[in-house]
Amino acid sequence: MLVCPSKIPRKPGERVKTDRRDADDLARLYRAGELTGIYVPEPEDEAMRDLIRARFQVGKQQHRARQQLKMYLLRITCVTVASPVGRPPICGIWPKSKCPSRSSRLSSRRCWR
Repeated sequence: MLVCPSKIPRKPGERVKTDRRDADDLARLYRAGELTGIYVPEPEDEAMRDLIRARFQVGKQQHRARQQLKMYLLRITCVTVASPVGRPPICGIWPKSKCPSRSSRLSSRRCWR
């Protein structure tokens, strides 16, 4: 049985300083059934956890990249195209013929709609 040290019941103020006392207390608690074991994950469980963590990280990176693109488009004063709920937003830059030049962008700070 593998037991987490924080899950071993202790009385307030009790400080065991020797290995012998600690071993005696652990044996007494084990016989009384007061120790709760911890689960050691199998390699398949660890692989699934790693996959979930990686998927979560990719989602965060995708969200951050989308936000950076939106802020960049806002900064250069081009508009992002809204999409219906449930679909990822369609970020597009207006064609060069409709998007103002850099000098006019700096003066007007708005894009044509």
